[in-house]
Amino acid sequence: MAQPPGPLKIWNQPCQTMKQTMLLLVAVTSLFAPLTASAAKPPTATAVIQVVDFLPADHVTDGSVSYQSAIQSAIDAVPGTGGTVVFAPITYRIDDPVGLRLRSNLTLSMEGATFLLSETCAADGQLFLGQGVSGLRLEGGTIIGRNDVWLTGVNIRGVHLTGECRDIRIRDMHIRDLSSNG
Repeated sequence: MAQPPGPLKIWNQPCQTMKQTMLLLVAVTSLFAPLTASAAKPPTATAVIQVVDFLPADHVTDGSVSYQSAIQSAIDAVPGTGGTVVFAPITYRIDDPVGLRLRSNLTLSMEGATFLLSETCAADGQLFLGQGVSGLRLEGGTIIGRNDVWLTGVNIRGVHLTGECRDIRIRDMHIRDLSSNG
């Protein structure tokens, strides 16, 4: 009569049941799971950019001088992975109706900030322009136009979004005296 086979051996160690084998596999897998998860998705730091760091040391705060290019530089300094641009609570003058170009994964924190569009705007435009953006947050701030002195037919918007935009949130923003809808 032939002898029945002996117990199952894994790595030359006797293993009495399938249950023990499964417990061993679960234990080994759980040891390495945190290592593979952290390697797959490294934590990303969110950049915080202060607009005042891009303004001249002797900048004015009453909106009498335009720092539009400095503000655009602050926005452009946010990495592609995203971040927040923080505006100090002062008045920012915007002379060029092309406006400020926004990008995806961007938050503008503008609590207490006022944006004054120039009375000399003679072409259609906007304060903020986003083309095909996603993950955009506009928080706080006041946009003031000069519809009382702009030429008839000039169309100035506060926020202009074009293309396929998604996940856009605008909160606590006040817009007035523009020649177009917000």
